[in-house]
Amino acid sequence: MVAHSRNGSQTNKPPDELSMTTALNLLTEQRRRLVIDSLLENEQTLALADLAKEVTVRENGTSMPKVDEDEVLRIYSSLYHNHIPRLADAGVVKFERERELVGLGKNSERMTDALSAVSDGELKNGESA
Repeated sequence: MVAHSRNGSQTNKPPDELSMTTALNLLTEQRRRLVIDSLLENEQTLALADLAKEVTVRENGTSMPKVDEDEVLRIYSSLYHNHIPRLADAGVVKFERERELVGLGKNSERMTDALSAVSDGELKNGESA
């Protein structure tokens, strides 16, 4: 399928496919990377509250019993109002707002590719230092 971009040039990707540029832009935020990692590892839909706890644990390098509930609430709010809607708009996650459930979306595989590219780049940069 040939799609036309806004400037009139042709591209070979379907209109709903996530570009690598968009994927990488979404990954600039560590919290979004942690959301995607958590969903990939759990391989299931998670309640937003559980996802917020998981992200809090990962961000703070702590264990579940030691998680500060105020920090979980701040991260929950950040996920609900900012990060999850952006990932949902890009088709990376599916968000059932009424039930507050988050799962992987149709473009999650593209994000996995982008995460791998970022991780490989970080490894190479870290090895040369």
